Amino acid sequence: MYHKIKMILLIGALIASVFGGYWFINRLKSGFGSTSADGQHAGVIINGKKLTVKLATSPDEKAKGLSGVDSMPQNEGMLFTYTTSSTPTFTMQGMKFPIDIIWIERGRVVGVLERAAVPESSYIPMYTAPAPVDMVLEVNAGWVKTNKVKTGDEVLVRW
Repeated sequence: MYHKIKMILLIGALIASVFGGYWFINRLKSGFGSTSADGQHAGVIINGKKLTVKLATSPDEKAKGLSGVDSMPQNEGMLFTYTTSSTPTFTMQGMKFPIDIIWIERGRVVGVLERAAVPESSYIPMYTAPAPVDMVLEVNAGWVKTNKVKTGDEVLVRW
């Protein structure tokens, strides 16, 4: 009798795992963002606000970031992704417009920096993550305030 109960519980846990994985994948696929054929764009939702983001995954993409870009449409951004948590430092070198930086770890905002300034002299501002992060989101300056983004907010990403 004990072995039957143990087997039933094991089968139940397996079924729950399969359906849970299926639900999670379908949730990621549902209704926001756009994924380009090259896989270089994703959708992000924070506080119910949708963004389309360009992905920065390679060292070269991360080093360049938004440097040299004249402007960015509202509700767009750049998402830097990391395979392991770290405390990356971002520089405003080559930036032509101010941005907000959102630091993310495991699907939660762990810090925000509003209005990272464009360099006006030879001094180039640098900003380091306040805690280990696995993603960093750059958006137009003012987006964080307008959308009331704060530490602890959930971040959903559709790859």
